[in-house]
Amino acid sequence: CRHRIRGCLGMQSGLQEFFSNNDVFLYVSFKKGSVMTKKQCIHTILFLLLLFVLFRLVTYVLRDKSGAEYIYNFKDEPENSIDVILLGSSHMYRTIQPMELWNDYGIASYNLGSSEQSLPLSYYLLKEAVRKQNPSYVVLDVYMLIMPLKDYTHERVHQVVDNMEWSVNKINAITDIIPPDEWIYYFLNIGQYHSRWSEVTKKDFQKINGITKGSDFTQGHTKLKEPVWEKDEKAEIPKMPFSYLNKIVRLCKENNMKLIFTLMPYAIDTYEEHIGIFNSFEEIAFENEWDYFNMIALSKETGLDWSKDFAETQHVNHNGSRKVTNYLGKLLRNCYQITDHRGENKYHSWNLNFDAYLD
Repeated sequence: CRHRIRGCLGMQSGLQEFFSNNDVFLYVSFKKGSVMTKKQCIHTILFLLLLFVLFRLVTYVLRDKSGAEYIYNFKDEPENSIDVILLGSSHMYRTIQPMELWNDYGIASYNLGSSEQSLPLSYYLLKEAVRKQNPSYVVLDVYMLIMPLKDYTHERVHQVVDNMEWSVNKINAITDIIPPDEWIYYFLNIGQYHSRWSEVTKKDFQKINGITKGSDFTQGHTKLKEPVWEKDEKAEIPKMPFSYLNKIVRLCKENNMKLIFTLMPYAIDTYEEHIGIFNSFEEIAFENEWDYFNMIALSKETGLDWSKDFAETQHVNHNGSRKVTNYLGKLLRNCYQITDHRGENKYHSWNLNFDAYLD
């Protein structure tokens, strides 16, 4: 008993001496009577660091990387080099091509769209973007106003959240969007992918690379008829997505970013209830003096040919993508006087990316 008391007193004395001289929150006394020797403590720390590194590596190898390159590589962009952030569902990232905007207009943009991206995900992605970038413009597609759920599918949420860097913003995104009983699969997402051992390929060990600044396009051709837009139809906008749209409006104001709303082209007449929702949004946009461009109604201005420029009902093909991208580029240049960065040394890599994009 006496030996234990002396040991405890020795530790207490060591703690008092240590904390009086050091501003730290963790301590192991190295004096006589300590639980650990200095050597043991160093070995333990090194072991835990090694364990942490191995855990990160195994998680990286096992995780599903489908669509990862669209968001994952955003963190590699030089600070304050992006002027335009593009947000939305696959309607956005399969329509607007940053490499085309670069080549034709010298616009430095990044497409942070993702498949079935809910408005809450768009909000947290924008918060993620402004951690390292100071964009002048944010282009948000409003298609997902139709979706009343925060977590449309876990697969789609993982495609976004797994590719965000760890930060308070990422933690907030998880705890806000995901039900508490599912948090473990996002904080320790190896639990989501532990069964992928049999699917692992050589590509899973390689760095995630992307050269398109977040975009993609859909191959193929489907002949469609241009929709007839019924202006008189009205429908209530679901409250949840609209509340996050307003959060995005406030975030843009706080960071002095001009917010531009779009509705990218798709066969809206296949989903009659959608027209009423977007008519209601157009009224709200007009009342609030928000900039809103309905690319379906602007088909003539974009030059879109509904019989040739669609891969299927939801997405334009590459030809249609180039037409809508070109129209947006003209808007940004002529209406918003955006900077043309072509020829600047800081953006030399964009020319190399464009060459690779063409290949």
